Amino acid sequence: MFVVELWREPSPDGAAGSWRGIVKHVPHDEERYVASLSDVTAFIARCIDAAVPPGGEGSASDRIRTPR
Repeated sequence: MFVVELWREPSPDGAAGSWRGIVKHVPHDEERYVASLSDVTAFIARCIDAAVPPGGEGSASDRIRTPR
């Protein structure tokens, strides 16, 4: 299970700023601060790949679909 908290940083001109956030892998109580949405999927994929037993079929992250 993962908890994802995302927000946009304010920018001086009032436009939407950069994405920032925290992703937490609950079972291992591990969290990462992220600066882009791709950082979120990379962290989740790494955690899932670490959970695949040796000799498992492919990597778990191969089965993650990113919304388009």
